[in-house]
Amino acid sequence: MEENHKKQLKAASNLPPAKRQELKTELDSEAWEWLDSIREIEDTELVSRAAKMDVYIDEIPLPPPAYEGDSPRHYETGSFGNRYLHDETRSSLLAKTRERLPAYRKERREVVELYIKVATLAITGVTGLLGAATGLVALIKK
Repeated sequence: MEENHKKQLKAASNLPPAKRQELKTELDSEAWEWLDSIREIEDTELVSRAAKMDVYIDEIPLPPPAYEGDSPRHYETGSFGNRYLHDETRSSLLAKTRERLPAYRKERREVVELYIKVATLAITGVTGLLGAATGLVALIKK
C-alpha cells in the first residue's frame, strides 16, 4: 500500500501543490483507515483466541477513561468507526494469554492423548471381536 501511495504521489508530481497536498491527505487518510481495520481484525482474533484459552476480557480491569466524564470501557471507537481494544486492555489480554499458554497447550495435549487412547482401545476391541468371530466361524465349519 505504501509503495502504491508513493507511486501515485510521484505520478501526481505535475499537479499544482494544492492538488498534490489534497491527494497526499486523501492517501494518508486511506492508510489510517486501513490500519484501523487491520487493528480491529487483530483485536477480534485476540479476544477469540483468549476466550478459547479461558481468558476472558471481563476478567481484565477496566482502563481509565480517555476523557473526563467518559465511562471506562475495554473498547475504543476509531475515527473511521472501527472498534478496537483500548491499549491497556490489549496489553493485559496479551499478557494473560501468554501466561496461560503453557497450561493451555498441556490441556490440549492431554485431550489429544485421550482421543488416541480411546481410538487404540476401540481398534483393539474391534480386532479382538474379529479374531473371536474368525475362531467361531472356524469351529462351526468343522
